[in-house]
Amino acid sequence: MTGVVAVVALAALAGAVARRLRQPPVLGVMVACLLLGPVGLGSWAPHVTATLWPDDSAGLRDGAARVGVAVLVVLLGLHLDTRASAAVSRATGVLAGTGLGVALVLGAGLAGVLVATGHGTPVVPLAIVCGCALGATALPVLGEIVRSRGLAGRREADTALATAAVQDGLVWLLLGLAAVLAPGGDGTRPAAVPALVGLVVATLALARLAPRLLAAVPPGAAGSVLMLVLLGAATVGFVRLGEVAGVHGVVGAFLLGAVVPLDALPAGTRRVLDGPVRWVATHVLLPVFFLVAGLAAAPLSLAGAGLLLPVVVLVLGVGGKLLGVRLAVRRGAVPAADAPMLSALLNTRGLTEVLVVQTGVEAGLLDPPLATAFLVMAVVTTLATGPWTARIERARMRGAQPVAGPVVATER
Repeated sequence: MTGVVAVVALAALAGAVARRLRQPPVLGVMVACLLLGPVGLGSWAPHVTATLWPDDSAGLRDGAARVGVAVLVVLLGLHLDTRASAAVSRATGVLAGTGLGVALVLGAGLAGVLVATGHGTPVVPLAIVCGCALGATALPVLGEIVRSRGLAGRREADTALATAAVQDGLVWLLLGLAAVLAPGGDGTRPAAVPALVGLVVATLALARLAPRLLAAVPPGAAGSVLMLVLLGAATVGFVRLGEVAGVHGVVGAFLLGAVVPLDALPAGTRRVLDGPVRWVATHVLLPVFFLVAGLAAAPLSLAGAGLLLPVVVLVLGVGGKLLGVRLAVRRGAVPAADAPMLSALLNTRGLTEVLVVQTGVEAGLLDPPLATAFLVMAVVTTLATGPWTARIERARMRGAQPVAGPVVATER
């Protein structure tokens, strides 16, 4: 309990500092909690980490983290602007394809160079992991940035959120393939295909039936409570299907939220979801999620790599996102006016990048210098999202052309 209180208090302080620096509070929370693990406090004072967050409480932490991120992602899906759904759906498929396709090509090039210079890993699984790390977008962190920046409901934000959900699902499928192809891979998972089919069928069925089911909910407090219980049960089911299917639970949670019409929910349910439920998930459970990811991170090092590798990875990561959006514009799927904001939002990597990197490390595909380079890219690009989006907004208000690249600095 002391450890939970400590991380919640630290998260509140870090969020306040980030807000003071005109960064979205979630970024301060993310960085602070990440530094509690082996990459920070766990390396400098391991006894403090062991005392505050002992191994015997890991199950409770993991459960709280999963609940928190699932609730937030369901809320993201619920608040997706259905009026823009047609435009969003057209852009999402193209953006997800071009963005991840460019990332995989760049990842293959990076893997080829690394293997040629002595990286002792098979090139194909290494290329997949590098491509996934370059192409990932952090859906939960992106959602909090969109909300804190007042972008919710805008076409670019809804497109970015939907694209992140699709890309994250593809990333986890590809990471599963890389783990199978890695030395010592344990073969395919028989339950993955049925679970993926079940997730797709459940999503399509709920999208069709949800309006009629919600119309049958009794009015008043009883109906609101019933709806909260049903949403909770559905969240558990969709998250589990996503995990078994190999596309990660957050994708299942997002799909559930996206197909349930928010306006059709009882007013009491909406008040509870956007009030106490969101507050607990944001201020208590989300910091625990970041803590779990931070404690699971391996002690990383740039030894032997200098600054060249992180710089190369950063350039490939940002450049790949910009090129992916530009290709979608050229294909007519995305308005050119939306390209700068989409480029900024899709460069949000956050803790999703940490999870991808940890998967690569556990599979024996990423060594410490390469893993650290991806971690540096995740922190820099995520910290850049706030100032980058703010600068685009200012440029739009002045009627000027928005900038096409990130600015990693606090606003003045």
